[in-house]
Amino acid sequence: MLVAVGGALGALARFGLGGWIQGNRADFPLGTLLVNLLGCLVMGFVMHWTSRGIISSEMRHFLAIGILGGFTTFSSFSMESLRLFEEGRLGSGLLYVGLSLLGCLFTVTVGYKVAQVVWK
Repeated sequence: MLVAVGGALGALARFGLGGWIQGNRADFPLGTLLVNLLGCLVMGFVMHWTSRGIISSEMRHFLAIGILGGFTTFSSFSMESLRLFEEGRLGSGLLYVGLSLLGCLFTVTVGYKVAQVVWK
């Protein structure tokens, strides 16, 4: 039940925040990119909290699988990448894939490292 409720909350947050960030810009999927980066940053915190026993496994399921699973949009990322490539926009497609993958890896690391410092 926690995962289902978290997933619904995460999906609503993704829809609202992603749409707000994206606005009327149709040339680059900025909303999805920033939602994925934020989700990875928060995932870093959640996983550190779990490893240190700061949160329970039930709370990890609620946050990581539920909320963040509903919030991050890797399937949308994949579809938007494909669309950019199919439109012949190789440069934009590669930029989007690179920023998404490297940016998300970087932000999940930052989240984890900051959490290590703050919650020893």
